[in-house]
Amino acid sequence: MPRGQVDLGTRIQVVGPSCAGKSTLAEELARRLGLEFVELDALFWLPEWTEPSEEAFGVKLMEATGGGRWVM
Repeated sequence: MPRGQVDLGTRIQVVGPSCAGKSTLAEELARRLGLEFVELDALFWLPEWTEPSEEAFGVKLMEATGGGRWVM
């Protein structure tokens, strides 16, 4: 690894309060690192802001993160 470069890994979770820019940062990190961008809101919310069952969301989450190379 070149001097000054940090290995962030291949499974990165960006955490913070609402409207802090988490998705923007995660998407840019994914682009720069060549990883998949996983947007939790897109996985979670159903039409008209309906919440899915825990089981249904769990299935979507496992599918989205199964590849092992992502930023969310």
